Amino acid sequence: MKYLVSIVLISIIFPVSSVSTYSPSGLPINAKTLSMLNLGVASDYNNWLNPASIEYNSEELLEFSQNSWIYDDVSGTNISYRSSGQALSYHQWKIDDIYLYENVPSDSPSGSISSQNLFLHYSKSFRIKSIIFGFNIGAMYQSLFNFDDSGLKLDFGFQKPIGNNFKLGFSIQNLYSQNRNSVSLPKLIAIGVKQKIKGLPFIIYFDLFDHEDNGLGSFQAIKLSSKNFNLICGAKYLKDFEKTDISLGMDFRFKKIQFSISTLFLENASFKAPLSYQISYFF
Repeated sequence: MKYLVSIVLISIIFPVSSVSTYSPSGLPINAKTLSMLNLGVASDYNNWLNPASIEYNSEELLEFSQNSWIYDDVSGTNISYRSSGQALSYHQWKIDDIYLYENVPSDSPSGSISSQNLFLHYSKSFRIKSIIFGFNIGAMYQSLFNFDDSGLKLDFGFQKPIGNNFKLGFSIQNLYSQNRNSVSLPKLIAIGVKQKIKGLPFIIYFDLFDHEDNGLGSFQAIKLSSKNFNLICGAKYLKDFEKTDISLGMDFRFKKIQFSISTLFLENASFKAPLSYQISYFF
């Protein structure tokens, strides 16, 4: 029984199917990254995937996000501070009080267990002529039953603007990864573009990626962009699983406060739709 519960919990924390959005934990980071399925390698946001994007965040800001995943007992929080081409983030996912039952059916659980995943993440970008480079350094701690683990990771990315309306992006997530008691995190290589539609308030994103465990995939999104309101819809396809997940997100800003909300429509209808709320304060 204990072995069975271990498998279920690990599949929740480290999903390898199309529900994975490729954060260090396999779960979404905040509302803005969930709205783009944690992809969009050429976007101006999502340093978790491409640290070069930090260069485009010219304003100093503090972010807080509350996240729920596909099961009621799985929740997460993210706190990030961004300023001058760098960012520091704290991210947590936890599972509270999963009840254990013996092999004989009973209304009373024999006990309960909890699990948590903690991440500390530093991002830095820098410009060399017209090319923007960036790197992430991340530290991880996780606990499950009597098992605990910790590790370090390194990501690399760059972005190249081409004219005023087009940008190319490339990143390698988990370029270096080493954990104390488990295998290293799988690499994710992504290349993509961002295209502004001239004369219209729309932005188009397109990525191709190769995940070491999940295989090849693609991502497309369209964003309605204005000064104080944004609406985005994205779709991610994983070739090996032949499944498509669709995301929908929006944010609006009033003076120094921005509110964001996003959700994910999974092709597997047996899962609960994830939901994420985010508040950003601009100094």
